[in-house]
Amino acid sequence: MAWVLGSAFYGIYFIVSFPMYMRLDEDDKRRHTCFDALIESLASGMAVLFLLDFVRVAMGKDMTLSLNRPCKLDASKTCHPFTGMRC
Repeated sequence: MAWVLGSAFYGIYFIVSFPMYMRLDEDDKRRHTCFDALIESLASGMAVLFLLDFVRVAMGKDMTLSLNRPCKLDASKTCHPFTGMRC
């Protein structure tokens, strides 16, 4: 399942990046400056971010992380006094 979802999410990058590269590389009518390339790459990066988040929301996945370190969950389990050692 992780391979399928990972591949699908990785494919979103190509959905956005291929048209951008085609526009920069194949458009002979217009000369592109470095500023144009910068703006278009930032815009395509933001489009990828939006698409990844929309797909995540459509799948119903939350962005929660569980903590596996008990000293972060319960303050009474921290090392007293702090001697440089981690819990």
